[in-house]
Amino acid sequence: LIPMTVACVEPIPQGAGTGGGDPACVRFSLGTDNGRTEYGLQPAIMNAKFGEFARAVTEATELVAKARTAVSAACGGYINAFGVVGVPADGSGDMASLCRQVASPPSGRSYGVVVAYKPTECGPPPTHLAECATAYTGASCDLVASPPRCDGGRLMISCSSECVPTAEQPRIRCGGGGVCQGTCTSRCLPGVPCDLPCDCNASCRGPGMLACDGKCAAQFSLSSCLGGVWTLGCQAPQGAPCVPRAQLASVCEAPPVTVTTQKQLTAVQREAGRLAIVTLVTERTRFAKGGDVDRAISGLQASLSSELPQVDVSCLAAALTKAGNERAAIEAATAIPF
Repeated sequence: LIPMTVACVEPIPQGAGTGGGDPACVRFSLGTDNGRTEYGLQPAIMNAKFGEFARAVTEATELVAKARTAVSAACGGYINAFGVVGVPADGSGDMASLCRQVASPPSGRSYGVVVAYKPTECGPPPTHLAECATAYTGASCDLVASPPRCDGGRLMISCSSECVPTAEQPRIRCGGGGVCQGTCTSRCLPGVPCDLPCDCNASCRGPGMLACDGKCAAQFSLSSCLGGVWTLGCQAPQGAPCVPRAQLASVCEAPPVTVTTQKQLTAVQREAGRLAIVTLVTERTRFAKGGDVDRAISGLQASLSSELPQVDVSCLAAALTKAGNERAAIEAATAIPF
Protein backbone atom coordinates (compact mmCIF):
# COMPACT_ATOMS: atom_id res chain seq x y z
CA LEU A 1 0.00 0.00 0.00
CA ILE A 2 1.11 3.55 -0.69
CA PRO A 3 1.53 5.50 2.57
CA MET A 4 -0.59 8.63 2.56
CA THR A 5 -1.31 11.01 5.40
CA VAL A 6 -3.79 13.76 4.59
CA ALA A 7 -5.79 15.92 6.97
CA CYS A 8 -9.32 15.51 5.73
CA VAL A 9 -11.15 18.54 7.11
CA GLU A 10 -10.69 21.57 9.30
CA PRO A 11 -11.31 20.81 12.99
CA ILE A 12 -15.01 20.69 13.85
CA PRO A 13 -16.37 22.21 17.07
CA GLN A 14 -16.57 19.71 19.92
CA GLY A 15 -19.68 17.57 19.79
CA ALA A 16 -20.70 18.51 16.25
CA GLY A 17 -22.80 15.77 14.72
CA THR A 18 -21.89 13.14 17.30
CA GLY A 19 -24.29 13.70 20.15
CA GLY A 20 -21.66 15.22 22.44
CA GLY A 21 -18.48 13.19 21.80
CA ASP A 22 -15.41 14.28 19.87
CA PRO A 23 -16.14 14.58 16.12
CA ALA A 24 -14.91 11.43 14.37
CA CYS A 25 -13.53 13.30 11.36
CA VAL A 26 -10.92 15.08 13.50
CA ARG A 27 -9.39 11.67 14.29
CA PHE A 28 -9.53 10.29 10.75
CA SER A 29 -6.49 10.44 8.49
CA LEU A 30 -5.66 8.56 5.32
CA GLY A 31 -2.75 6.17 5.70
CA THR A 32 -3.52 4.89 9.20
CA ASP A 33 -5.18 1.68 10.39
CA ASN A 34 -8.55 3.35 10.74
CA GLY A 35 -10.28 0.15 11.80
CA ARG A 36 -8.52 0.32 15.19
CA THR A 37 -8.83 4.03 15.86
CA GLU A 38 -10.94 5.32 18.74
CA TYR A 39 -13.20 7.97 17.21
CA GLY A 40 -14.99 9.00 20.39
CA LEU A 41 -18.40 7.86 19.15
CA GLN A 42 -21.06 6.34 21.40
CA PRO A 43 -22.42 3.72 21.54
CA ALA A 44 -19.38 1.55 20.78
CA ILE A 45 -21.05 0.02 17.73
CA MET A 46 -21.06 3.45 16.06
CA ASN A 47 -17.32 3.77 16.68
CA ALA A 48 -16.79 0.37 15.07
CA LYS A 49 -19.03 1.19 12.12
CA PHE A 50 -17.23 4.47 11.44
CA GLY A 51 -13.92 2.58 11.66
CA GLU A 52 -14.99 0.06 9.03
CA PHE A 53 -16.10 2.81 6.66
CA ALA A 54 -12.83 4.66 7.32
CA ARG A 55 -10.82 1.55 6.44
CA ALA A 56 -12.77 1.06 3.22
CA VAL A 57 -12.33 4.72 2.23
CA THR A 58 -8.59 4.55 2.93
CA GLU A 59 -8.29 1.39 0.84
CA ALA A 60 -10.13 3.05 -2.04
CA THR A 61 -7.78 6.03 -1.92
CA GLU A 62 -4.67 3.87 -1.77
CA LEU A 63 -5.91 1.61 -4.55
CA VAL A 64 -6.45 4.40 -7.08
CA ALA A 65 -3.13 6.05 -6.16
CA LYS A 66 -1.27 2.79 -6.70
CA ALA A 67 -3.14 2.12 -9.96
CA ARG A 68 -2.36 5.60 -11.30
CA THR A 69 1.35 4.94 -10.80
CA ALA A 70 1.08 1.50 -12.45
CA VAL A 71 -0.81 2.86 -15.47
CA SER A 72 1.66 5.75 -15.89
CA ALA A 73 4.54 3.26 -15.84
CA ALA A 74 2.75 0.95 -18.30
CA CYS A 75 2.08 3.71 -20.84
CA GLY A 76 5.67 4.93 -20.51
CA GLY A 77 6.93 1.37 -20.88
CA TYR A 78 4.81 0.84 -24.02
CA ILE A 79 6.26 3.95 -25.67
CA ASN A 80 9.81 2.97 -24.70
CA ALA A 81 9.35 -0.55 -26.07
CA PHE A 82 7.63 0.26 -29.37
CA GLY A 83 8.39 3.93 -29.99
CA VAL A 84 10.83 6.53 -28.69
CA VAL A 85 12.98 5.65 -25.72
CA GLY A 86 13.28 8.31 -23.06
CA VAL A 87 9.79 8.90 -21.65
CA PRO A 88 9.25 8.09 -17.95
CA ALA A 89 8.55 4.40 -17.44
CA ASP A 90 8.80 4.36 -13.65
CA GLY A 91 5.33 5.74 -12.89
CA SER A 92 6.55 9.30 -12.32
CA GLY A 93 5.24 10.70 -15.62
CA ASP A 94 1.85 12.27 -16.29
CA MET A 95 -0.61 9.41 -16.75
CA ALA A 96 -3.04 11.18 -19.09
CA SER A 97 -0.31 12.54 -21.38
CA LEU A 98 1.61 9.27 -21.66
CA CYS A 99 -1.49 7.18 -22.30
CA ARG A 100 -2.69 9.63 -24.97
CA GLN A 101 0.59 9.01 -26.77
CA VAL A 102 -0.07 5.28 -26.65
CA ALA A 103 -3.58 5.68 -28.07
CA SER A 104 -2.48 8.24 -30.70
CA PRO A 105 1.24 8.17 -31.53
CA PRO A 106 2.91 11.47 -32.47
CA SER A 107 2.33 12.72 -36.00
CA GLY A 108 4.34 10.88 -38.61
CA ARG A 109 5.11 7.93 -36.36
CA SER A 110 3.53 4.53 -35.95
CA TYR A 111 4.09 1.90 -33.33
CA GLY A 112 3.13 -0.77 -35.85
CA VAL A 113 1.86 -3.06 -33.11
CA VAL A 114 -0.98 -5.57 -33.31
CA VAL A 115 -2.24 -6.80 -29.94
CA ALA A 116 -4.37 -9.87 -29.28
CA TYR A 117 -5.63 -10.88 -25.87
CA LYS A 118 -8.46 -12.77 -24.25
CA PRO A 119 -10.40 -10.68 -21.68
CA THR A 120 -10.29 -12.03 -18.14
CA GLU A 121 -12.27 -11.32 -15.01
CA CYS A 122 -11.72 -9.74 -11.61
CA GLY A 123 -13.15 -11.14 -8.40
CA PRO A 124 -12.95 -10.12 -4.75
CA PRO A 125 -11.40 -12.56 -2.26
CA PRO A 126 -13.81 -13.85 0.40
CA THR A 127 -11.30 -13.18 3.17
CA HIS A 128 -12.23 -9.50 3.06
CA LEU A 129 -15.90 -10.34 3.46
CA ALA A 130 -15.14 -12.48 6.48
CA GLU A 131 -12.84 -9.91 8.09
CA CYS A 132 -15.13 -6.90 7.83
CA ALA A 133 -18.36 -8.82 8.45
CA THR A 134 -17.09 -10.15 11.77
CA ALA A 135 -15.29 -6.94 12.81
CA TYR A 136 -18.27 -5.59 14.74
CA THR A 137 -20.90 -8.34 14.59
CA GLY A 138 -19.00 -10.94 16.62
CA ALA A 139 -20.42 -14.45 16.31
CA SER A 140 -23.71 -13.24 14.81
CA CYS A 141 -22.36 -13.90 11.31
CA ASP A 142 -20.78 -17.37 11.11
CA LEU A 143 -19.02 -17.45 7.75
CA VAL A 144 -17.84 -21.00 8.34
CA ALA A 145 -21.36 -22.35 8.76
CA SER A 146 -22.71 -20.02 6.06
CA PRO A 147 -19.86 -19.26 3.64
CA PRO A 148 -20.08 -16.51 1.01
CA ARG A 149 -21.75 -17.39 -2.30
CA CYS A 150 -20.46 -16.65 -5.79
CA ASP A 151 -23.50 -15.33 -7.67
CA GLY A 152 -23.34 -15.26 -11.46
CA GLY A 153 -19.66 -16.18 -11.70
CA ARG A 154 -17.14 -18.99 -11.63
CA LEU A 155 -16.19 -20.07 -8.11
CA MET A 156 -12.48 -20.76 -7.73
CA ILE A 157 -11.07 -22.70 -4.78
CA SER A 158 -7.62 -23.32 -3.34
CA CYS A 159 -7.30 -27.09 -3.23
CA SER A 160 -4.65 -29.33 -1.72
CA SER A 161 -3.46 -32.37 -3.71
CA GLU A 162 -6.00 -32.94 -6.54
CA CYS A 163 -8.97 -31.25 -8.18
CA VAL A 164 -11.23 -33.22 -10.58
CA PRO A 165 -13.96 -32.29 -13.09
CA THR A 166 -17.62 -32.72 -12.29
CA ALA A 167 -20.76 -33.21 -14.39
CA GLU A 168 -21.54 -29.52 -13.92
CA GLN A 169 -17.94 -28.46 -14.65
CA PRO A 170 -16.47 -30.98 -17.15
CA ARG A 171 -13.54 -28.69 -18.00
CA ILE A 172 -11.92 -27.30 -14.88
CA ARG A 173 -9.71 -24.27 -14.45
CA CYS A 174 -6.25 -25.44 -13.39
CA GLY A 175 -3.68 -22.94 -12.14
CA GLY A 176 -1.52 -21.87 -9.22
CA GLY A 177 1.25 -24.30 -10.13
CA GLY A 178 -1.13 -27.22 -10.72
CA VAL A 179 -0.43 -29.84 -13.41
CA CYS A 180 -3.18 -30.82 -15.85
CA GLN A 181 -3.25 -34.59 -16.41
CA GLY A 182 -5.28 -34.39 -19.62
CA THR A 183 -5.76 -32.07 -22.60
CA CYS A 184 -5.07 -28.47 -21.67
CA THR A 185 -5.86 -25.22 -23.45
CA SER A 186 -4.30 -21.76 -22.99
CA ARG A 187 -0.53 -21.31 -22.81
CA CYS A 188 -0.04 -24.20 -20.40
CA LEU A 189 1.03 -27.65 -21.57
CA PRO A 190 -0.32 -31.01 -20.33
CA GLY A 191 1.84 -32.46 -17.58
CA VAL A 192 3.72 -29.19 -17.02
CA PRO A 193 3.27 -27.02 -13.90
CA CYS A 194 1.57 -23.79 -14.89
CA ASP A 195 1.06 -20.59 -12.91
CA LEU A 196 -1.39 -19.27 -15.50
CA PRO A 197 -4.89 -20.79 -15.40
CA CYS A 198 -5.77 -23.22 -18.19
CA ASP A 199 -8.90 -25.25 -19.00
CA CYS A 200 -8.21 -28.90 -18.29
CA ASN A 201 -10.44 -31.90 -19.17
CA ALA A 202 -8.91 -34.22 -16.55
CA SER A 203 -7.58 -33.90 -13.03
CA CYS A 204 -5.47 -30.98 -11.88
CA ARG A 205 -2.75 -32.05 -9.47
CA GLY A 206 -0.13 -30.23 -7.48
CA PRO A 207 2.40 -30.78 -4.72
CA GLY A 208 0.78 -28.03 -2.66
CA MET A 209 -2.25 -25.74 -2.88
CA LEU A 210 -3.55 -25.24 -6.40
CA ALA A 211 -6.28 -23.08 -7.90
CA CYS A 212 -9.22 -24.78 -9.61
CA ASP A 213 -13.00 -24.71 -9.95
CA GLY A 214 -13.76 -28.43 -9.86
CA LYS A 215 -14.22 -30.87 -6.97
CA CYS A 216 -11.38 -31.00 -4.46
CA ALA A 217 -10.36 -34.42 -3.19
CA ALA A 218 -8.94 -33.02 0.05
CA GLN A 219 -8.95 -29.78 2.04
CA PHE A 220 -9.91 -26.61 0.24
CA SER A 221 -10.78 -22.97 0.83
CA LEU A 222 -12.69 -20.41 -1.24
CA SER A 223 -10.39 -18.37 -3.45
CA SER A 224 -12.15 -16.05 -5.92
CA CYS A 225 -15.38 -15.43 -7.81
CA LEU A 226 -14.48 -14.77 -11.44
CA GLY A 227 -17.08 -12.69 -13.28
CA GLY A 228 -19.54 -12.79 -10.39
CA VAL A 229 -20.35 -11.09 -7.12
CA TRP A 230 -19.63 -12.39 -3.64
CA THR A 231 -22.70 -12.46 -1.40
CA LEU A 232 -22.53 -13.01 2.34
CA GLY A 233 -23.93 -16.37 3.33
CA CYS A 234 -25.52 -14.80 6.37
CA GLN A 235 -26.94 -11.39 7.11
CA ALA A 236 -24.52 -9.14 8.97
CA PRO A 237 -26.75 -6.58 10.72
CA GLN A 238 -24.17 -3.80 10.28
CA GLY A 239 -22.44 -5.05 7.15
CA ALA A 240 -22.67 -2.04 4.82
CA PRO A 241 -18.90 -1.69 4.17
CA CYS A 242 -18.29 -5.42 3.73
CA VAL A 243 -19.08 -5.92 0.05
CA PRO A 244 -17.40 -2.65 -1.04
CA ARG A 245 -14.22 -3.58 0.83
CA ALA A 246 -14.21 -6.97 -0.87
CA GLN A 247 -14.79 -5.35 -4.26
CA LEU A 248 -11.89 -2.96 -3.69
CA ALA A 249 -9.65 -5.96 -3.01
CA SER A 250 -10.45 -7.51 -6.40
CA VAL A 251 -7.94 -9.97 -7.76
CA CYS A 252 -7.69 -9.78 -11.55
CA GLU A 253 -6.38 -12.57 -13.74
CA ALA A 254 -3.57 -11.31 -15.96
CA PRO A 255 -4.75 -11.72 -19.57
CA PRO A 256 -2.63 -13.76 -22.01
CA VAL A 257 -1.30 -11.17 -24.47
CA THR A 258 0.42 -11.70 -27.81
CA VAL A 259 2.16 -8.88 -29.65
CA THR A 260 2.89 -8.77 -33.38
CA THR A 261 5.01 -6.05 -34.96
CA GLN A 262 7.06 -5.65 -38.13
CA LYS A 263 9.69 -3.63 -36.27
CA GLN A 264 12.98 -5.20 -35.31
CA LEU A 265 12.68 -5.50 -31.54
CA THR A 266 14.92 -7.17 -29.02
CA ALA A 267 13.43 -9.88 -26.81
CA VAL A 268 13.67 -7.46 -23.90
CA GLN A 269 11.74 -4.75 -25.78
CA ARG A 270 9.04 -7.18 -26.88
CA GLU A 271 8.54 -8.57 -23.36
CA ALA A 272 8.55 -5.09 -21.81
CA GLY A 273 5.88 -4.00 -24.27
CA ARG A 274 3.80 -7.11 -23.62
CA LEU A 275 3.93 -6.61 -19.86
CA ALA A 276 2.92 -2.96 -20.30
CA ILE A 277 -0.13 -4.08 -22.30
CA VAL A 278 -0.99 -6.71 -19.65
CA THR A 279 -0.99 -3.96 -16.99
CA LEU A 280 -3.12 -1.62 -19.09
CA VAL A 281 -5.69 -4.30 -19.94
CA THR A 282 -5.82 -5.54 -16.33
CA GLU A 283 -6.33 -2.06 -14.87
CA ARG A 284 -8.90 -1.25 -17.55
CA THR A 285 -10.85 -4.32 -16.45
CA ARG A 286 -10.55 -3.37 -12.80
CA PHE A 287 -11.50 0.29 -13.24
CA ALA A 288 -14.08 0.14 -16.02
CA LYS A 289 -17.30 2.00 -15.27
CA GLY A 290 -19.64 -0.40 -13.54
CA GLY A 291 -16.71 -2.57 -12.47
CA ASP A 292 -15.83 -3.68 -8.96
CA VAL A 293 -14.05 -0.48 -7.92
CA ASP A 294 -16.81 1.76 -9.25
CA ARG A 295 -19.47 -0.30 -7.48
CA ALA A 296 -17.46 -0.24 -4.26
CA ILE A 297 -17.06 3.55 -4.26
CA SER A 298 -20.72 4.09 -5.17
CA GLY A 299 -21.84 1.62 -2.51
CA LEU A 300 -19.80 3.34 0.18
CA GLN A 301 -21.09 6.77 -0.80
CA ALA A 302 -24.69 5.55 -0.69
CA SER A 303 -24.26 3.83 2.68
CA LEU A 304 -22.41 6.51 4.64
CA SER A 305 -25.31 8.72 5.72
CA SER A 306 -27.83 5.91 6.20
CA GLU A 307 -25.46 3.75 8.28
CA LEU A 308 -24.01 6.60 10.34
CA PRO A 309 -26.95 8.91 11.12
CA GLN A 310 -26.07 12.12 12.97
CA VAL A 311 -22.33 11.43 12.64
CA ASP A 312 -20.14 13.84 10.72
CA VAL A 313 -18.87 11.90 7.69
CA SER A 314 -17.72 14.86 5.57
CA CYS A 315 -14.09 13.68 5.57
CA LEU A 316 -15.04 10.21 4.31
CA ALA A 317 -17.37 11.65 1.67
CA ALA A 318 -14.70 14.06 0.41
CA ALA A 319 -12.08 11.29 0.17
CA LEU A 320 -14.54 9.04 -1.70
CA THR A 321 -15.35 11.80 -4.18
CA LYS A 322 -11.66 12.25 -4.90
CA ALA A 323 -11.18 8.48 -5.29
CA GLY A 324 -14.13 8.38 -7.70
CA ASN A 325 -12.61 11.14 -9.81
CA GLU A 326 -9.30 9.26 -9.88
CA ARG A 327 -11.09 6.08 -10.93
CA ALA A 328 -12.68 7.94 -13.84
CA ALA A 329 -9.28 9.34 -14.86
CA ILE A 330 -7.76 5.86 -14.88
CA GLU A 331 -10.64 4.53 -16.96
CA ALA A 332 -10.15 7.32 -19.51
CA ALA A 333 -6.38 6.78 -19.63
CA THR A 334 -6.69 3.02 -20.25
CA ALA A 335 -9.36 3.34 -22.97
CA ILE A 336 -6.71 2.47 -25.58
CA PRO A 337 -7.88 0.77 -28.82
CA PHE A 338 -6.29 -2.64 -28.50
